[in-house]
Amino acid sequence: MDRVKFNPLGKTYYFNCNKCKTGICPLDKLTLEEIRNLQEINKYCIKENSEEYCTDWARKILVYDYSPKVWLILNTECGHYSLSDGQHRTCIIARIYQKGGKVNFEPYFSTQASLCLHCLNKEHYIKLENNLNLLDKLVKTKKYKEVIEYKKRQQIRNGLYDF
Repeated sequence: MDRVKFNPLGKTYYFNCNKCKTGICPLDKLTLEEIRNLQEINKYCIKENSEEYCTDWARKILVYDYSPKVWLILNTECGHYSLSDGQHRTCIIARIYQKGGKVNFEPYFSTQASLCLHCLNKEHYIKLENNLNLLDKLVKTKKYKEVIEYKKRQQIRNGLYDF
C-alpha cells in the first residue's frame, strides 16, 4: 500500500460509527473554532463510537495538524471506500473538510476488485429474500427472520456515507 494525498470529499464510504447508531454526528453542531477550543480528554476514558471520541480526535487533528495513519481501500465493484483501519479518523477529516478546514490527509491506499461489506451483505440478503417461499413467510422460518432483522438494521443505520 502506498500513501497518497487524498481529498475525502465526493466519495461514498462504508462506516460503522456514532452517527450510524444515533443518527447524529457530534461534529455537525460545532464550528472549527469550537472544535479547536474543546478541552483535552483523558484518552483512557473515551469509548470508541462515543461523542467524545469524535470531538477529541477532531480537536487533535486541528490543533496539532496531526495526520493520522489510515488504511483506505477502494472497492472497485461498487465504487465505495472501506477502511481496514481509520474509519473514525477519515470521517472526522471529511467533516473538517466540509466545514472549510484543510488538514494533511495521506492514507495508505489500495484497490480491491470486490464489493464493500455493506454491498456484500445487501446482496446476500436480497438473494435470501428472493429464495423465501410462502411456507417460510407463513411459519416465519429462520431464513425469514434473518431477512426481517436485516431490514430493521438497515432502517436504523445504512452504513454508507457520502461526503
